[in-house]
Amino acid sequence: MKQIYYSWRAMSGPGNSNAIKIISVALGLLMTILLMSRMALNHSFDTCYENHRQLYQLWMQYTINGNTLDRQQQCLGKLAGAIYEELPEMVVAATTTSRNMGQGLFRGDTKFSEKAIAADSLFFKTMGIEVLKGDPVIDLTQKDVVYLSESYAVMIFGGDDPIGEVLKYNNEWELTVKGIYRDLPDNVTTPHKAVISMPSLWSREWGNYSWNGGDSWPEFIRVADGVDPVELNRRINEMLQKNLPDTESLQLVIDAAPLTDTYMSNDEVRRMDRIMLVLSLALLFITTLNYVLITIASLSKRAKSIGIHKCNGAGSPTIFSMFIIETLMVLGCALVLMVILTLAFGDMIKDTINITPKQMLEPSRLWVPISVMIIFVLIGGIIPGRIFSRIPVNNIFRRFSSRRNPWTRTLLCVEFAGVTFIVCMMTVAALQYHEVMNHDLGYNPERVVIAEVPGQSAKEVDAAYNALRDLPVIEGLSASYYNPVWGYSGMMVSDNSGNDLFSSRYDACINGYIDFMGMTLIKGREPRDDNEIAVNEEFARLMNWGDDIVGRIVPESSKIAKHPVTVTGLLRDFNIGGFFEEPMPYLMFYSRYFYPTMYLRVKEPFKQNLMQLEESMKELFPAYDIEFSLMEKEISDTYENVRQFRNATVMACVVILFITLMGFIGYIRNEVQRRGKEIAIRKVNGAESHHLFSLLIRDIVSIAVPSIIAGAVAAWFTGKIWLEQFTVEVNFLAGYYILASIAVLVAIVLCVYVMTRKIVNENPVIRLKNE
Repeated sequence: MKQIYYSWRAMSGPGNSNAIKIISVALGLLMTILLMSRMALNHSFDTCYENHRQLYQLWMQYTINGNTLDRQQQCLGKLAGAIYEELPEMVVAATTTSRNMGQGLFRGDTKFSEKAIAADSLFFKTMGIEVLKGDPVIDLTQKDVVYLSESYAVMIFGGDDPIGEVLKYNNEWELTVKGIYRDLPDNVTTPHKAVISMPSLWSREWGNYSWNGGDSWPEFIRVADGVDPVELNRRINEMLQKNLPDTESLQLVIDAAPLTDTYMSNDEVRRMDRIMLVLSLALLFITTLNYVLITIASLSKRAKSIGIHKCNGAGSPTIFSMFIIETLMVLGCALVLMVILTLAFGDMIKDTINITPKQMLEPSRLWVPISVMIIFVLIGGIIPGRIFSRIPVNNIFRRFSSRRNPWTRTLLCVEFAGVTFIVCMMTVAALQYHEVMNHDLGYNPERVVIAEVPGQSAKEVDAAYNALRDLPVIEGLSASYYNPVWGYSGMMVSDNSGNDLFSSRYDACINGYIDFMGMTLIKGREPRDDNEIAVNEEFARLMNWGDDIVGRIVPESSKIAKHPVTVTGLLRDFNIGGFFEEPMPYLMFYSRYFYPTMYLRVKEPFKQNLMQLEESMKELFPAYDIEFSLMEKEISDTYENVRQFRNATVMACVVILFITLMGFIGYIRNEVQRRGKEIAIRKVNGAESHHLFSLLIRDIVSIAVPSIIAGAVAAWFTGKIWLEQFTVEVNFLAGYYILASIAVLVAIVLCVYVMTRKIVNENPVIRLKNE
C-alpha cells in the first residue's frame, strides 16, 4: 500500500507531465488497438458457421494456351451438384448460390434494400446456418420462395409472423416467405439478409446453369470428418474430366479450399494486413517508448526524491514496483480517455478503419487490447523502473543532474524514425488515392447516372427512350448490358481452328454509346447490326492482327458469335473495374434496344437537375421504383479500401506527431535544464545567439538525420508492397519521400529553435547567480 501511496504522490506532484502522458498513451494505444483489432477481425472471417472447418469453397482456375489465369470464385453452375452426387462418402452437402439479387424487396410501396442472394435447397445445411422456422430442403426446391434473416423479418413485418406473407422482388416477382434463419455477423464473405429459391431464377432463364460456360455461381461444399483435402481435390478434378475434359488449348482445375481462407486469400487484404501490422507495431512501440522518454526526462527532477526513499530504507525492488504502479495508474486514466474517445468518434473510426466498438470488444477479440496494455506496462514500467532503482544514492545527490542518459537519445532515434515512416506512408497513400481518382479512365463518367430501364418488352423500352430523350434536364442518354465500373461478363475467344486463345470481356450497346461515354474510337465506327463488332487495342493485340483490324471478318469458329462477324471499329483501351488490373480485351456487340441498363448525362446544375429528373421519373413511370446511382460515386466506391487506408495513415500520423512532439518537448526541456549553465558560460565568454542555436540544433540533427533516413527507407519498402496492387502509380514518388523527410527534419529544427529561444536570449546572470 505504501508503494501505491508514494506513486500517487509522485504522479500528483508538479512537473511530472501527467496530462501529456495520459493523453499521448490514450491516443497511441487506442490507435494501436483499433488497427490490431481490424487485423484480428480479418482473420476471423467465416468462423461463425457451424463446424466451419468442414466448410469449403470451390475455386476454378483456367489455363489457356499455357497462360494460367487467376483463381476465381465464380464457378460452373453444375459443379457443386455433380461433386455431391459423385463423392457422397466425402461430401455431405453442397450448394450453388447467386449474388446478383440486388434490386430489393417490396412490401406494398415500401422498398427494403438489404442484401439478398439466391440459393438451392441445401444452402442452409451446407453453410451451417441455423434455421428458426421452415424446412429449406423442401421449400427452396420451389420457385418464388424467400427465407428472411431474423432481423430482416422484424424490419419488414415488425412483430407480425411473416410466414406465408408475400413480398415482391424488384416490385415484379411475388415471393412467399416460408422461413426465418439466424442473422449472420458482419465478418462473412457471403453476407445476406434474404435467400431466394434458385428455381425462381431458373424458371425465368436467368444465368447459364450448365457445364458450357456461365461460370458465375459461387459454390460451397461441406466435407465429412477426416477427409484429406489433397485426396478430395484429386477426386473432384477426376470427376471434372468426365464432364468437361481438357483440350489442348484449355484446361480447368478445381480447388476446394476452407471457406475461412477465402477472405485472407485476397491479395489486397493480405497486403493491407501486413501494412496494418507494421503501422500498429510502430504506433505501439513509439507510444510506449515516448512514455519512457517523458519519464526518463524527469529523472533529474525526481532523483532526489528517489534518493530520500532509498535513505529511508526503500530497496531497489520497492523503487521498481513504484514505477510499475505509476505506469498502471497512467494506463488506467488513459483507458478511461480511450473509452470516451471511442464513444465520441465511433462513426469516424468505422469510416476510417472499418471496425465498430462492438466488433472491437467481441469476447473472441478481447485478447488484442489486453495484449497491447500488457506490452505497454512491461516496457513502459520496466525500463524507467530499472533505471531509477539501480542508481546509487551517492550519484543521485552528487552528479546525477549533470548526466546525459543514453536511453533518451536511443528512444529519440526510434521516435524520429517512426514519425518519418508514418509521414512518408501518409504522403504515399494520399498521393496514390488522388492519382487513381483523377487518372484518365478512357471514358467520361462526369454527371452520368445509372438505373435499370423501366420496361421489358421492345415497345416498353422504346417508349422509355423517347420519353427520356425529350426531358430538358438530360444532356444525353445511352444503354448497355454492363458498364466499365462494374466490370463485364466474359467469353472464350478461339482462333480459326477452334483452339481457345483467351477470355475476353464483352458488352452489347445501343448506337451512340461510344460517343456518349466519351470513349476514343481510333479507327472505323461502332457496330450497327448483329453481324458487326468493335474491339479494343488489347483484343487486337492478343489476336495478333497487327494494323489490319477494321474490316476483318471473324469466322464462326472464333466462338464470338454463332455466325461470322465483321470488325467495324477499334477502341482505345479503357479502364475496367479500377486501376487494379492491366487493360483487358474487350469486344462490343450491337444492341437494338434501350435495355437493360440506362445511362443519363444530367445537365448542370447537376444536383438541382437530378432532383428534377427523379421527380420526372415518378411521373413518367409510376409503376417502377427507379433508383439512380452516380457513376462517379461508384468509381470512388471502387477505391474505398484505398480511401480508408489513406484516412488510417492520416489518423496514425496525427497521433504519432502529437505523441512524438510531447516526448520531444520533454527531452528538449530536460536538455535546457541540464545545459543551462553551460549556455550561460558560453554567452559570458562571447558566444553569439546564432552560435548557441547552432550548437543545440547540431546536437539534435546528429540524432535526427540517420533516424529520418532509416524511417524513409522503411516507408519506401512498405509503400512498395502496398503499391503492388495498382497498375498506375504517382510519378516521381522518390521525390515525395525526400520532401516528406525534409519536412520532418525542418519540423524538428523549428521545435528545437522555439524551445531553446528563451534560454539562448536570456541574461546569463540569471543562470549563474547561485554559483
